[in-house]
Amino acid sequence: MEQLNLCLLRYEIEVSLRESTSNATIEVGLDPRLSHTLEDFMSSYAAQGTLEQMTSDLAKSTEKLAKAKKELDAMKASLKDLELENKKELSDKVKDNLKVIEDLQNDIFGTIDKRQGITRNPEMTVMNRISNASRYVRTRVSGVTDTEKQLMQFAEKAVNEATDSIDRYLATEYAELLQLTSDIRSPLLKAVE
Repeated sequence: MEQLNLCLLRYEIEVSLRESTSNATIEVGLDPRLSHTLEDFMSSYAAQGTLEQMTSDLAKSTEKLAKAKKELDAMKASLKDLELENKKELSDKVKDNLKVIEDLQNDIFGTIDKRQGITRNPEMTVMNRISNASRYVRTRVSGVTDTEKQLMQFAEKAVNEATDSIDRYLATEYAELLQLTSDIRSPLLKAVE
């Protein structure tokens, strides 16, 4: 696939059946019947790329959070078998850290709804912000308007706040618990990167 000009793509197709071979070239461009310009299309495409990057950044942060939760769950299980002076203190800190992680995940993905049937979650989560902006941007072939720009700003602000909260948690509370467990012979907790 090569780009011929600003709006036209060329696909070369080769079909083989036994000894015979057939070649064809298909050119794809914007529909000439529509009044939308290439700039409108490209602005919408660029906005979609920005939203995908926001989603990717958020995914990296939530992966760190999931790793931290996994480490804390493993630590919680191994604490039961160890004889430590500060076992109760460590156990309480692990529970507190798990609660903080759950709250951070709920801010991003929403709380788990145990109701059955079709239900609507009224809370505005980070993923809802990204989803709303993405839906508007994808359906606007006439270019990005002020509405989409504003929704993207809301999504960007929510993503930045969420990633900052995760990074702050990992740098403070999780690091503090990591420091508490560092003097134990077999490390109970690993650093999350």
